[in-house]
Amino acid sequence: MPATAYDIVVGALQRCKVYAIGEPPTAAVGQIGLRTLNMMRAQMSAEGVACFGLQELTASADGASSYTVGTGGDIAGRILGVRSVSILDGDTVTALDEVTLDEFRLLAAAESGSPIYWAQKQGEPYSVYLWPAPASGTVRILARTTFANIAHLSDSIPEPDEYLEMFECMLAVRMADKFGSDPGSSTVATAERAYAALRARANSGPPPLLHIDEMLTGTAYIDHDTEER
Repeated sequence: MPATAYDIVVGALQRCKVYAIGEPPTAAVGQIGLRTLNMMRAQMSAEGVACFGLQELTASADGASSYTVGTGGDIAGRILGVRSVSILDGDTVTALDEVTLDEFRLLAAAESGSPIYWAQKQGEPYSVYLWPAPASGTVRILARTTFANIAHLSDSIPEPDEYLEMFECMLAVRMADKFGSDPGSSTVATAERAYAALRARANSGPPPLLHIDEMLTGTAYIDHDTEER
């Protein structure tokens, strides 16, 4: 069963010795923990730190040559970067090659070559331009997303399990400050080490990723930054 926000809050409270193991927090303390967790996640997103687990965003292809992701856009959600774009039409998956803006203008004007996309890398909504404009099927965008707000204590943590200890330790440090307790040197060290590693990954970029059609077949991978297989 996936870990919930409640699990993270309880674990953090136990680490900073506000509550004993097996002792449930009051509803008020639980809400303080949830709010603090969300503030922590928002700060991480503001710093450009993101989870490298990718989210698949989709939209129905209707002949449009561009799609926007974000508030008021064609696709809801906040993203920090597009990692691949593909079109699913029936049983056929077509991966689009990423190009620069100048290359997109040149190739789209020439109306020749393999399908391509260019992703606007600043601003919200985040725009993705496609050529040729798909008239049918589903546009699938694999994106690196921000740490989303968690609405309820009972909601699952959307990130992979390897993030859980980091969240718990970082939250313990913040909760200890609120309650005037001691999280312990081990918890502080784990929080600092894990966050430093996450920031380093954010600065260096994510590892090589698969084209979505190759993800389905498992035949090969391509590094979208170097275009090397």
